[in-house]
Amino acid sequence: ISDPWGLAMTRDEEWIVVSGSGTHELLVYHLPDLPIGEFRGQGDHLDRELERDPSKFYRFQVGGRPLTLRMSKDESHVYVANYLLDSIQK
Repeated sequence: ISDPWGLAMTRDEEWIVVSGSGTHELLVYHLPDLPIGEFRGQGDHLDRELERDPSKFYRFQVGGRPLTLRMSKDESHVYVANYLLDSIQK
């Protein structure tokens, strides 16, 4: 992703959401399945197995420039402060 910015996590630390400000998207990870590997320099560092399994990882476009994230109290939504759209998205 380009320009990771915001981060939100569920209370049980099962799911994490990251805003990709430069790529205008949110990335959602299931933490227990997140492989933590060795950094190998430039290039795409997303594990291909993780990318192919939507129960472990998915991404979606929100447009604009998503920055700060906030998890809703019931953890069913993420609120996104979007700079270029001058809005709060849900």
